Amino acid sequence: MINLTNKAVNKLKSFITPGEVVRLSVQGGGCAGFEYKFGLSPLEDCFDDDYIIEKGGVSMHVDAFSHVYLENVEIDYEDTTFHSAFKIRNPDVKQTCGCGSSFS
Repeated sequence: MINLTNKAVNKLKSFITPGEVVRLSVQGGGCAGFEYKFGLSPLEDCFDDDYIIEKGGVSMHVDAFSHVYLENVEIDYEDTTFHSAFKIRNPDVKQTCGCGSSFS
């Protein structure tokens, strides 16, 4: 199950427009083999077999291929004095690259 924290939901709600959904996927690439792709997508670009997570008015779509790699993921939003970003925590990852943007 993919978990969106309340902080992530609140931040996403601040910039999603009607007719858009959040899209999370996994692509081949990066120095460790796979990387996350996270962004907004028009609802009409979604697939019938998408895995859909809905929380607090936010709809997140994950394609069937990516869902296999994202089953236990938590998505959070961190906001500190010098840095703010969405964080994807995946306990099933065996290895990450030095910068943390790709995994295997």
